[in-house]
Amino acid sequence: MILAALSGVIAATRIPLAPKYLYYFDSVNFALALEEFNPTLHQPQPPGYPLHVAVLRMMRPVISEPERLFIAVGLLASVFAVALLWWLGELMFSPRAGIAAALLLAAHPVFWMACLSNQVRLWLAVGAAGVGIACWRALSGSRAGPAFVWACALLGLFAGFRPAMLIMLTPLVAYTAWRARPGWRWVVWGAAAMFAVVGSWLSLTAAAGGGWSQFARLTLDYSRAEFSPGSALFGAGSRAASHMFIAAAVWTCIGVPSWIWALAAVRPSHWLSPRTLFLAVWLAPAFLFHSIVHVGDPDHTLVSITALCLAGGALLASLMTRLNKEGWIMATGFAVAINVVIFFLPMTGLAGATGFRAVEYVDRATRETIASIRQLTGAGPAVLVCYKCFVTYRHLSYYFPGTPVAVLRQDYDHDPRDKPAVWLIRGRNWSEPEIQAGTVMLPPARRIIWVLSPYDPAAHAVLSRSTDVRQAGPVYWTPVETAAPVRFGAYTLAPSPAAPQAAQPAALSN
Repeated sequence: MILAALSGVIAATRIPLAPKYLYYFDSVNFALALEEFNPTLHQPQPPGYPLHVAVLRMMRPVISEPERLFIAVGLLASVFAVALLWWLGELMFSPRAGIAAALLLAAHPVFWMACLSNQVRLWLAVGAAGVGIACWRALSGSRAGPAFVWACALLGLFAGFRPAMLIMLTPLVAYTAWRARPGWRWVVWGAAAMFAVVGSWLSLTAAAGGGWSQFARLTLDYSRAEFSPGSALFGAGSRAASHMFIAAAVWTCIGVPSWIWALAAVRPSHWLSPRTLFLAVWLAPAFLFHSIVHVGDPDHTLVSITALCLAGGALLASLMTRLNKEGWIMATGFAVAINVVIFFLPMTGLAGATGFRAVEYVDRATRETIASIRQLTGAGPAVLVCYKCFVTYRHLSYYFPGTPVAVLRQDYDHDPRDKPAVWLIRGRNWSEPEIQAGTVMLPPARRIIWVLSPYDPAAHAVLSRSTDVRQAGPVYWTPVETAAPVRFGAYTLAPSPAAPQAAQPAALSN
């Protein structure tokens, strides 16, 4: 009954806040994967997340629109994570610890945000709690062997949703084997179960990615590209590495203030226990990975956050030694309320990336940009020119498949003779445009629509000095009938002279 009510609260607090359009660049990748699963085309991005795509496809006959479908799967994963953490809290501590941990996770700002923005990362919390249950049963029950095999199989299964869990949770499974001592036969069976489950989804993903060799190369190249900006292990400077470490600490601990005050109710002699060590082995590898290898968004840290919510639930349960039932309910409600305040509180910097204001800003920018482009493309054929687009070129080509998108390199002073300086996207097809005497020839159009980064005033200043550039909401546009070729930094861009006469209405997904 309580779980049903909590599921209803999760739905009621997510659905009204859901963005109208696909939120992330990655979200568009997953939407394209509904039609064709192909990691080589970033449908979705490597390493493919095949089981998340499978769940999306299973639910698509019921909910056809990707935007609503993703929120529905996010709600499903959220309820699974909360229910499993509740169960784990009861197993490790007490029923009240389970309830408090579930409430802390449900209201956690990062967990809340993930359901609105990048639902695939919610499986980090589901997998962490699920593997944690199996590991704890192996450590505390009389049938350590079968429980250990279940822990290995579940780790292999949930890695199909988020492969990084293999790195973050394998130390917990290894610790379980060491402490539970199930016997070498059960360890072999567990390893076999994990490899069998991983092999099943990984072989299908590799086949969709062009074979083992190509898929491995694709995944390694993608990993280097993702890890190198912030990880000293992949060549990042000390400043960038320090920033990533701080980001990992802030995003992992953003919800800790909601319950840390309850630590005063715990005797210091109780701080060191098998349960504390279990939580430490769960938490430390994930935080180490995020602090020195990669963390790009707050919801990358949900494995660690789930462990901290369990610790918080245990601390809140310990207040029962000093409070009556009503007092404990008030204390737990106070902790949950702090998480809610953190989610809605306007903040800046790294902490600001964890709350609703970030979702609201992206949603508003996406709505305004798409509305302006839809109005401009309704007057006739156009070309979209994207430079550091906040609303990404992936969004533009997805929501306007009939409108070519020219993507400029990240440096507008780049010499266009050094190819590829510009990519031209038509629907799902990529090519390089023709360059004549230093001029990038765009497809025939009546208007050039410019989508620039709102955080690059220099780029806006460069464009504003061009001839006959007008603004429509957050985008700019140039009427081809009256304008000469437009210069943008080192680029000169012009549509081909044979512009079509018939207007082509833009194609939108919703």
